[in-house]
Amino acid sequence: MKKLILLLTLFSTTLFSQTQINIEFLFDGYADEISWDVLDINGNTLTSGGNYTLGQPTALEIIDSVPYGTYTFNLYDSYGDGLSYPQDGWCLVTDTCSFIDTLAFVMGDFGTLYTKTLTIAPCAPPTGGCLDSIATNYDPTVSFDDGSCIYPPCTG
Repeated sequence: MKKLILLLTLFSTTLFSQTQINIEFLFDGYADEISWDVLDINGNTLTSGGNYTLGQPTALEIIDSVPYGTYTFNLYDSYGDGLSYPQDGWCLVTDTCSFIDTLAFVMGDFGTLYTKTLTIAPCAPPTGGCLDSIATNYDPTVSFDDGSCIYPPCTG
C-alpha cells in the first residue's frame, strides 16, 4: 500500500502540475489579421501564433505541458476590428485539466488588442475507490479502482 501511495504521489506531482491549453478560433473572414501570444509572469513569451490565411474558417492551437501559474494571453487584430467582419467570430481558451475550464472568451469587435490574465491551477490528482457498479460501495467519481469494492453476500 505504501508503494501505491508513493507511486500516486510521484505521478500526481509530475503529471498534474502541468496541463494543456487549447486556443480555438472561429474567424470572422479575415484570419490573416489575427495573431496571439501567451506570456509568463515575467513577460517572457511562452508561445505565440498567427500566420493564418485569408478566409480560413477555424483553427485549433494546442499548447502542451504548461506548468501551473499565472500567464497573460494577448490576442491581436492588425486591422483593428477584432473578430467582427463580415460576421462575428470568436476565440476560446480552455484548460484541459478539467476539460471544461474556460480561461478566456472573446467574440466580435475587441479592437486591436484583447488581453486576459490566465490562471492555470494544478490539476487534481487521481483518486481511488470502487468502480464496480454491482458493489455496495461503487463510486463513479473516482479515477481508478483501488481494490476496495465490497459486495453484497450471495443468496441462494
